[in-house]
Amino acid sequence: MPDDTLVLRAEIPRPQWLDDPVISVADAAKLLELPENTLSHWLKMAEAIGVPMHRKVGGSRRMTAHDVFRAAILRALYRIDFPASNWVFRRAYEITHDRGRTCLPGFLDEAEFMHPATDGQPEVRVIVEISLIWLSLHPHLERLAT
Repeated sequence: MPDDTLVLRAEIPRPQWLDDPVISVADAAKLLELPENTLSHWLKMAEAIGVPMHRKVGGSRRMTAHDVFRAAILRALYRIDFPASNWVFRRAYEITHDRGRTCLPGFLDEAEFMHPATDGQPEVRVIVEISLIWLSLHPHLERLAT
């Protein structure tokens, strides 16, 4: 018997200010509770592999709310000592973009990150609840972006 259940995805509304490059790296680092030099290093890594998380505006580096959201996903991994790698940065880009356009998660969306087995250590898989990251950042990002 065929299953004719209709499944709908609850989307998080996309704010108008999501892609405006108005947040300083210092403000983003403070919001993310990261040392500014750590965030700056991540920005350089992301740019080097072709998935930039900032733009130059008037000679200074500026981030969009969406860039900060992606950095917050990386921060969640950083806090549990998950190894940073080009793959992790690309994966963070993949889960926050749809055909090159920034996108937000649906409610209760999660993403899996994997670190392969190396030097006798087992493969590690981590599930990150990306919708909760966005929802916790949203009010702070709105204040910074507007």
